[in-house]
Amino acid sequence: MLTGGNSLMSEGQDSFLRTIRRPVVGGTGIYRGMTGEVKVEVLGSNSTGFVNRRLTFQIRLPEEAAYEATKTLDIGVRSD
Repeated sequence: MLTGGNSLMSEGQDSFLRTIRRPVVGGTGIYRGMTGEVKVEVLGSNSTGFVNRRLTFQIRLPEEAAYEATKTLDIGVRSD
């Protein structure tokens, strides 16, 4: 969940060892109807032994999909 009912959803395999790319399959709120791709980068491990990852979303607005316009979001995810 990003904020107040706005979310992006992606689907696919996950990895704690290497960078992967997954499709963005939709969203809620202001992200409703979005499509695109999310790059999940492993940054390293933290004091709990779990990984820190960076998620970078490259999304297409529904009304701009025909023009291949993209909007990029960079959301840092920390697990410590």
